[in-house]
Amino acid sequence: MNLLPTSASLLFAIASCYVTMQYACAQDAVAQLKIQSQSEDGKYLLSADNQRRQLDVRDQFNHKLLRQIRIQSKQGKLAQVTSITHHQQRQSFVVALPNIQELWELRYHPKADPVYEGWVHDYQMGEGIADHGIFAVRRIRLDIAIDCVVFDASGNHVVGTNGKGKLQMINLDIRRKMVEHQFPHPVYPCESVLENTKTRSILHLKMKDFSLNASAPTIHILLLDMKTGQLLKH
Repeated sequence: MNLLPTSASLLFAIASCYVTMQYACAQDAVAQLKIQSQSEDGKYLLSADNQRRQLDVRDQFNHKLLRQIRIQSKQGKLAQVTSITHHQQRQSFVVALPNIQELWELRYHPKADPVYEGWVHDYQMGEGIADHGIFAVRRIRLDIAIDCVVFDASGNHVVGTNGKGKLQMINLDIRRKMVEHQFPHPVYPCESVLENTKTRSILHLKMKDFSLNASAPTIHILLLDMKTGQLLKH
């Protein structure tokens, strides 16, 4: 699993926009940056072009463009990408889209299940047209839009936030929110430290409080159990 430096630059740009309270600035920063991630072996590269609203999937070994995907919601609303994270355990990429209430997973495992254009209840009933190809978009419907994600140790869950203090833990297998927290200030999982031991996976979640000094926020660290989604005491 890797988050390439372009994503770190993006998070810094967006954070600067939050400080000055200029939402339009954040949108411009997203549009101008090239966001990409590659598989662990270097074979596959997934990149987002936010100006063209398009994802490109390339086979870097064969120098081939494998797939082009329109960045839009199921209803056709155009969107942008703020992070692409490679998920080694699931052989997939997880794509965060901050202006639509969806999270995408694109799997390249040769035995990955076909993806139906419908939601969970649709494909369980065999409804819709299945996409059997690699890098088919598995849409996870959410009630918030999130801008970045981190994984738990098992690889089955991701944690994402909406930039307004709301955090959700999402199960990738059943495509559903499992836990939700609302914090008084924005939290930044992608700027936080993940501590893995033999028995636990703890996210040292960074929360920034700009209420006292907008140019120098007060940093709070919250401990989140990445297995249960529960907050822990220091």
